[in-house]
Amino acid sequence: MLASFSKVFSAFYIWRASRRISIEKVIISSQQVPSEFSGFRIALLTDFHGRTLEPAGEAFREISHFMPDIICLGGDYVNSHPLQAERLRPMLRKLSELAPTYAVSGNHDHRAGWSKLSSLLSECGAYVLANSHVVIEKAGAKLCLAGVNDPASGHDDLKAALFSAPQEPTICIAHSPSWFVHRQNTLPPQVFLVLAGHTHGGQIKLPLIGAVTNATGMLFPRRLVEGLSREGHTWLYINRGLGYTKVPIRFMSPAEITLITLNMSSGEAESKIEGGK
Repeated sequence: MLASFSKVFSAFYIWRASRRISIEKVIISSQQVPSEFSGFRIALLTDFHGRTLEPAGEAFREISHFMPDIICLGGDYVNSHPLQAERLRPMLRKLSELAPTYAVSGNHDHRAGWSKLSSLLSECGAYVLANSHVVIEKAGAKLCLAGVNDPASGHDDLKAALFSAPQEPTICIAHSPSWFVHRQNTLPPQVFLVLAGHTHGGQIKLPLIGAVTNATGMLFPRRLVEGLSREGHTWLYINRGLGYTKVPIRFMSPAEITLITLNMSSGEAESKIEGGK
């Protein structure tokens, strides 16, 4: 009887943990942030895999109260079929009403049919950055926002994304952090921040061991799993994502929404994760 109760309790605990969404607040400090963009706010959501947010729910309220200047969507809206994205429509429309919303593709999106998913995102008011960029202006200052198709599946083309872009401070949305697997940062010097997902933070972690994989071919990785890191001249932030693949559970790696604030700084060592909720 006790053993049965323990199994039921454990299953319920894992199920609840898999549904929990952590709100991570991050400050990115850089000398490259124009003073006019100090305090600029970015909400980052990625790896939905068909999971949506209720517009009246607590997680969505957190995004709304943050009052983001832009919202970035990091790809993997579905698992295997574009119709899975239909359930995301109400959330995508609400996000686009809240702030200008920019979206890139993930590896699952290309398998499912990126052209259909791209059209759906556009219909819901998002701007799709498919190896392209936009320039954001504020009080005469400029910030470049580039977005590439998924690097993990080889659809990225950063050169095309930055073609004709002004030599302004640049943020890049890239679904996977695979650019940094070999510790070589070959990004142009104006790219001071890369926003990524793909890894699910390991999705399932083992006590005392951590993530088994980060979906970039690394086993028991000690880097490129989640959170903030310095990769050469560039800050990299990896969001754990909202959904899951293969097995519908998360363990010791809760789903995540990231709320990022840019800060003009004379030093590069001040960027930090303020804490989760």
